[in-house]
Amino acid sequence: MNKALLAAALLLTVLACWAFYPKPVDETGYMTVTLYINGSSRGDLVVTAPDGTVTAQDLGRQKSLTQMRGLLLVKVNELRRQGWQVVQMAPNRIIGTFASGTDTYYEDVYLLEKR
Repeated sequence: MNKALLAAALLLTVLACWAFYPKPVDETGYMTVTLYINGSSRGDLVVTAPDGTVTAQDLGRQKSLTQMRGLLLVKVNELRRQGWQVVQMAPNRIIGTFASGTDTYYEDVYLLEKR
């Protein structure tokens, strides 16, 4: 009986220790999702991951500025469903004078964080 109690106590101790074993940590860090639209209305959707990996999607010229911004929001919402939170959004309008004339560039940047 003494051995059975000792075995039960050891088993209970092992189970209790296993319950508090550290769980694997999810990926944390910051990510950016950026929409670049140049003067000829060509758009690029660029995602920069926490590890520095950059993926770009060419949106072409067929879409309007509003449609491209809609695609940007679709991507941001997709990432929010994966656990990312929007920390900051910065819209930029850049006007530059070049040899071909004056062009306007748009850049919408979303900074996301995973906690």
